[in-house]
Amino acid sequence: MLSLMNRKYNNKGFSLIELIIVVAIMAIIVAVLAPQFIRYIEKSKMGKDREVAGVVKQAINVAMADPSIPDRPVTFGPASLATLDVPSMPVFAKAVKEYIGSANLASFNVENLCSKTYGGQDILVEINASTELVRVKIESKNPSVEDIVVE
Repeated sequence: MLSLMNRKYNNKGFSLIELIIVVAIMAIIVAVLAPQFIRYIEKSKMGKDREVAGVVKQAINVAMADPSIPDRPVTFGPASLATLDVPSMPVFAKAVKEYIGSANLASFNVENLCSKTYGGQDILVEINASTELVRVKIESKNPSVEDIVVE
């Protein structure tokens, strides 16, 4: 009889209540950490967009300062970076593409030069040679999210 009672109380598993408590604690932890993780991912995407915008601005500045490029624009934009390749300035556009491609971006293509944060938004470029303004902007379609502007 004694051995039967010892076997009854020598149960080494978890009870259902203990498992439910553990699952509830894990759910609370996930609920607290998920928004912070999502914000971290968004900040990372915005950082990547700022980096790409900076590379584009630097490439345009180098091309604008190069005296061997005959067709530097006096004004351009604001317009999509993809429209930089207009027939009136093929040498300038080619130089910008080369500078962008050599500045740690894989290549000058649509996938590398679209916003990661704002779902593929185009990169807008504005050039004004008389005021030496080069502005690169990635607009957000969401009014509660700030645009990325590199001047």
